Amino acid sequence: MLAETKLLNFRNAIFSAENAYFEEQLDYRLSNKEIDALIRTIKIVATNKPIDYTGSDEKNVVKHSAIYKVLTDTIPIVIDSTYTFYHTPYTYDFDDMWGEKDWTKMFVSKLLATGKGNCHSMDKKDKKKNYCCPINFLFYI
Repeated sequence: MLAETKLLNFRNAIFSAENAYFEEQLDYRLSNKEIDALIRTIKIVATNKPIDYTGSDEKNVVKHSAIYKVLTDTIPIVIDSTYTFYHTPYTYDFDDMWGEKDWTKMFVSKLLATGKGNCHSMDKKDKKKNYCCPINFLFYI
């Protein structure tokens, strides 16, 4: 990515940094599988229009509200007539929130594995778009 031989990819950059910290012990396929499942859930929620809005930027607003809903609310997902899966919201982890005792508390991989994160793993400010958002790369779906 830095040598401009590949397109910049925020998701891959985060994974690469965290995987280097874990000395190549993270599973790229599993990480992407978790993120892709999250993206599928967001797309399902977006098709149900989680917000009543009809402005010229409706598509973008609906997408952002779907992301917010999935990350902050319990979402029932009907698998079949006998089983409903409940996606639970992410929560703030106040235990060692600065990563002073355990730097992995700052990682997106920890957030995805446990459902708990902190300012570093959940809030990424996009200066171009002027908002803070959990797991920023979800806004590029």
